[in-house]
Amino acid sequence: MMTIVKNQYQQFIENNPAGFYFEQKIREDVAEKLSFYHPRSVRKVLNLAFGLAAIQQRNFLIVEDVRGSENKNRGGIGFMGSLNN
Repeated sequence: MMTIVKNQYQQFIENNPAGFYFEQKIREDVAEKLSFYHPRSVRKVLNLAFGLAAIQQRNFLIVEDVRGSENKNRGGIGFMGSLNN
């Protein structure tokens, strides 16, 4: 799972226009926290975490960015999912 997390982080850095702004390698504590997620959720949580870090004007992620993304990543599907937002 750590490999998946690190690959997803690297893909963001390489493919996102804002990728140049952030640290080139994910911090170990952040990668460890993300390794508990389902592989499909990692990219979504990472995208939200990068946004939270940018709002705080940081060029690196911290575990709190991941935790802050957890609540924003939850939601149902279809009509019921839109009620939660």
